[in-house]
Amino acid sequence: MQPFSEVKLQQMKISAAQGAKDRAIWKQMQDDEATWSSRSQHQLVYDSSHYIQFHRPDLVINAVLSVVDTVYADTAH
Repeated sequence: MQPFSEVKLQQMKISAAQGAKDRAIWKQMQDDEATWSSRSQHQLVYDSSHYIQFHRPDLVINAVLSVVDTVYADTAH
């Protein structure tokens, strides 16, 4: 969700304003997708890219452990 760098904007051949609009639309789509499940959690990670598993493996591990804990808690009932 970080703003596009000047280099990226030039590569994409768009203005900073167009880049900001792109990011806003992308966030809106992610917000909508997060509503598809009653158990979803939507977390924005500004210091990562699409490859979050490389940039923030701690968050990926914690998310997986959270799902596992939830499944175990549900099956214990």
